[in-house]
Amino acid sequence: VSYQPSFNEINLGRVQLTVRTSGHDPCPAATDAIDVSIYSAPTVNAGSDQTLCVSNGLVTLQTLVTRATSVFWSGGQGTFSPSRTSASVVYTPTSSEKDQGRLDLTLTATGK
Repeated sequence: VSYQPSFNEINLGRVQLTVRTSGHDPCPAATDAIDVSIYSAPTVNAGSDQTLCVSNGLVTLQTLVTRATSVFWSGGQGTFSPSRTSASVVYTPTSSEKDQGRLDLTLTATGK
């Protein structure tokens, strides 16, 4: 059996489903219920691609994250300030990353 929650149930974030039997002599009717929590998936936007001068040395990453309980930046050998677990950071690439001329950073968001 499958159940599609209503718009209101989704907005409320929960629904209670109840199953009832009609019973049949000599067995009485029975009832049981289950509470279902409904969570929306997190969304993440790591920002636009950037082109920088090597002399600048800093990459400012402005992100948009919703409904996330945590975030984590992966890739890069440089420094994330304030940390790899902050949504918006300033990244300082290493000398070898500057020499390569390209760097890929990925932002991952985790929800409930």
